[in-house]
Amino acid sequence: MIDAMINHVWQSTLFALAAALLTLAFRNNGAKVRFLIWLAASMKFLIPFSLFVWVGEYFRWETAPRLPSDTGFLVLGQIAQPAAVVTSNFAVTSSGSATIPWGWNAWTILLSIWLLGSLALLGVRLFQWLWLSAIVKTSSPLDIDASIPVRETTSTHEPGIFGIFSPTLLMPAGIASHLAPAQLDAILAHELCHWRRRDNLAAALHMLVEFLFWFHPLVWWLGGRLVVERERACDESVIQSGRDREVYAEGILKVCQRYVELPSGASGVSGGLLRKRIEGIMTNPILSKLPIAKRCLLSSAVLIVIATPIALGLTGSAGAAPAATTNAVEVKHYRNDEWKFELDIPRQWVVMPPDTSNGPEVIRFHLQESGPLALIVWRSVRNSPQSSDAVRYWVQKVLAKAGYRNFVSSETSIGSKHVATLDFDLTLPDGSLLNCRHYFVVDGKVEYVLGFGASNRGAVFDTFDRVAKSFALAEL
Repeated sequence: MIDAMINHVWQSTLFALAAALLTLAFRNNGAKVRFLIWLAASMKFLIPFSLFVWVGEYFRWETAPRLPSDTGFLVLGQIAQPAAVVTSNFAVTSSGSATIPWGWNAWTILLSIWLLGSLALLGVRLFQWLWLSAIVKTSSPLDIDASIPVRETTSTHEPGIFGIFSPTLLMPAGIASHLAPAQLDAILAHELCHWRRRDNLAAALHMLVEFLFWFHPLVWWLGGRLVVERERACDESVIQSGRDREVYAEGILKVCQRYVELPSGASGVSGGLLRKRIEGIMTNPILSKLPIAKRCLLSSAVLIVIATPIALGLTGSAGAAPAATTNAVEVKHYRNDEWKFELDIPRQWVVMPPDTSNGPEVIRFHLQESGPLALIVWRSVRNSPQSSDAVRYWVQKVLAKAGYRNFVSSETSIGSKHVATLDFDLTLPDGSLLNCRHYFVVDGKVEYVLGFGASNRGAVFDTFDRVAKSFALAEL
């Protein structure tokens, strides 16, 4: 879970930096294009690439044989998942024992800090929203011909759109007496442009990103870029509608001199680096559609972003980085012709003779001679086929009666097979915690259970996962 979070933040950071480079290619084009690029960078923090990788893996499960992993995809897998590379370096030490540099207490502290920060930010935003809601409730209808309700407030805030699904245009009382009719018309056109573009919805989505990733400086920088480009996009829309540039610029300046900027949660007229906005209003040409070359560049960028993680899933290269590290610490191939299975294990693991006293046990593997247990493989044959989920359910009931707890079910794939997994733990007599993970592989009426155990979770479980993923039915 921690590794996945680190990978997600790293991938989102790289995506945002790539988006920043892409906006340079469109710096002389319309602001709405740059706004969409920045919005995509923001939304990447909410959408992990692993979803697209899962799509690729799903079709890899359904189509055989498995595609060969290309070296380029291996490198992409390592770049996209640095946590897997880092933690796998701690998977097996020279003595054969598994270690991890951070304890769970450290992660608990970090999680607490993150939660406090998110709650504090949520409290600030909630207060602002309640404040604006109170202003709307005390406002009165204003007779202005517009596509959405317009209300007059006694506050000193600038004109702005409040609300997402039922938006309201808020206008300060007496604004018509301070602006010329043409200036007021241009300001109204700017605000209605915010409504047509659904800028409040975009702002709310980025606000969610801020709640979750408030610790990331890039998230706050993205928020600033979104405000700048959305205001420029509305400015360009007003100018393209044929309104006078000078009249529009003077109207914005008068609003800024007399009224206060709206807080987050509403789209106003004065945001986004005012001086540069005025310069852009007065000097920027009326923009035309994107040329074909830049349309192709934008389409290619979108295609690469979506297709690359899917390709990683199809080739199996998303998990290539850990596998490469396992090879680096030396693995050996184990094959059991009697029970018809094979897998790769770290060279430090010691193979123990079968012991049938614990049910249909096949073989045991230890991290070192007389060391802690690392893996037990069970094999059994039933009268009728069972799904891996059904086997997991039955095993969990047995383990629960034996005192095991904290069961967490999940799914994965080994080759082309869908595999159910089960994580659980047990407090030992000396007070230490035994962490376990079982993989349930079903081949017709034959069931294999790969039971891993260790005194800590984290990096060592990455090693266990790589061993499980190497499991295959031997062809005799």
